[in-house]
Amino acid sequence: MKRVLAALVVFAIIFAVVGLFLPLEYTAKAQMDIPGSVKQVHSLVGNLETWEQWGPWAKSDPDMKITKGPTTGLGATQSWESSEGNGRLVFTAVDPQRGVEYDLFFDQFPKSTAQFAYEPVEEQKTKVTWTMKGKMEMPIVGGYLAWFFKKVISKSFLDGLENIKKIIKQENSESSEKNS
Repeated sequence: MKRVLAALVVFAIIFAVVGLFLPLEYTAKAQMDIPGSVKQVHSLVGNLETWEQWGPWAKSDPDMKITKGPTTGLGATQSWESSEGNGRLVFTAVDPQRGVEYDLFFDQFPKSTAQFAYEPVEEQKTKVTWTMKGKMEMPIVGGYLAWFFKKVISKSFLDGLENIKKIIKQENSESSEKNS
């Protein structure tokens, strides 16, 4: 029993010491080439009404309650109540050619900033980079949370970009069929 207790104490000390040296800042990022124009991408990203169509969060909590304020332009906002946590976002910069920036507030965590950046690759192809930056201000466990956030959020962002890609492919396919 003493060995188990001693091992637990050693583990706790190592956990704390490592936690003190882990970075508290995190950057979650996903990037994808979308087979559509910047205008098509922005029509989905720049309008909060469309986020429920492609956002990766609805799958994890289908009972999420979303409340929207203005849904486009500077100051567009939405908040949500979810079994996984509550939050709110506010558009802080909107440029239909370059992207959208927003502040993100989660209950119990400091504000994060996020951005969709558009980069035309070809006439009908856009590189979209979705990034979120933040800092965990909790000593010892903050570094572990920052590492976890980076992994989980980057995966969610990739899922969201994949959903945007599918929607635009579907729109382009339907448009091609109508023009045939």
